Amino acid sequence: MKNNKHLNDNPKLRKKLRRIGLTLTPIGGICIFIGFIDMFSEGFPEIFWINFLGIFILFPGLVCLSYGYMGKVARYQAQEMAPIAKDTVNYMLDGTRDELSKTIGAVKGNNDVIECMSCGEDNSSDSAYCNHCGQKLSISCTNCNTQNDADSKYCKKCGRELEV
Repeated sequence: MKNNKHLNDNPKLRKKLRRIGLTLTPIGGICIFIGFIDMFSEGFPEIFWINFLGIFILFPGLVCLSYGYMGKVARYQAQEMAPIAKDTVNYMLDGTRDELSKTIGAVKGNNDVIECMSCGEDNSSDSAYCNHCGQKLSISCTNCNTQNDADSKYCKKCGRELEV
């Protein structure tokens, strides 16, 4: 990246662009102002053409100014906008984070509900016994401590035979 001449900082060019812009912009503005005064004064406008000259001088001046100060403006905008964008994203994610995790869990099949094999009632995933019939919902593997369904014969994580 050091060898890329287009990405290198060029303070001399920026300084020239700023000087040209600060010279041409007021000259063009003055020409337009004089042309409008002439246009709205009494009698026939004699130097109305100076408006067009002012436009042709003002435009390059504004372009030079915009390129001369572009880096400073971009850094200022980024500095001002970054915290607002961060707060906006955090605000939007705050409300959707829980819903997103529920949706992902539903798609993966990792619901927060365990169905009782005996009565078919839904129970929370951390329940060891059914809230409706009292039947045992899961068996803990003695090898890796993973919770498995009550009717499982082998552990879903390590594959060992479960002790009933």
